Amino acid sequence: MKNALKYATPLSLLPRTSTSEMSYHMRCLHPQPATHRHSRRLWLFTLTLCLWSMSEIFVHENLAHALEGQVWAAMGGSSLQPGKIYRQVGAGSQLGLNLSLNERWGIQGGAELLWYNKNTEEEMDPLTMVNLSVGARYNLDYFKYIPFLSLSLVNFTTQPIPSGSPKTGLVTSRFGTRLGIGLLWRPRREWSLGGQLDLTGSVPDFGLNSTLWFQFNYHWRL
Repeated sequence: MKNALKYATPLSLLPRTSTSEMSYHMRCLHPQPATHRHSRRLWLFTLTLCLWSMSEIFVHENLAHALEGQVWAAMGGSSLQPGKIYRQVGAGSQLGLNLSLNERWGIQGGAELLWYNKNTEEEMDPLTMVNLSVGARYNLDYFKYIPFLSLSLVNFTTQPIPSGSPKTGLVTSRFGTRLGIGLLWRPRREWSLGGQLDLTGSVPDFGLNSTLWFQFNYHWRL
């Protein structure tokens, strides 16, 4: 303790600090809250301006190209294994839903019921088929006439109906892919008429199924 006092610098020899210098150092060490308030206001103003600009862009860009939903009901004729001697012809109905992500691309899904008659030459029994599909759709144009392409994954559930027997055949299920080529005529925003040709190939036997649909479509904005 005595040694510490012995070597301590006298107060009279310490550099003197004026009151203004002391307040300056205090402001540097402890900024006033007003600085934080001004910085926070500037940040909030910038954020608000960015959000407002993005909302303006979004609204103006999407008034003409808003997300849209479409449901359709269709009826058509179908051919199973077309061009072969054991082909079967039939008819069916379809229900579908398409959700447009923009004026070009959409996600669609559907369900259909098909019935194929008996092939007497090859003694093939009548056949029922239930298909479930999900895939993507691309519109080549988006005005009054709308040509489009679609590619889907399909699940087939088939069941033969043996002639002269009260019992039905064995139910089988398989997967395949489908290419759709279609055209819509849309005279009004709320509805359209169209046609679509579906070419479907199944795995593992790579059988081909072609169906021509005639559709009635209802459209609405999301």
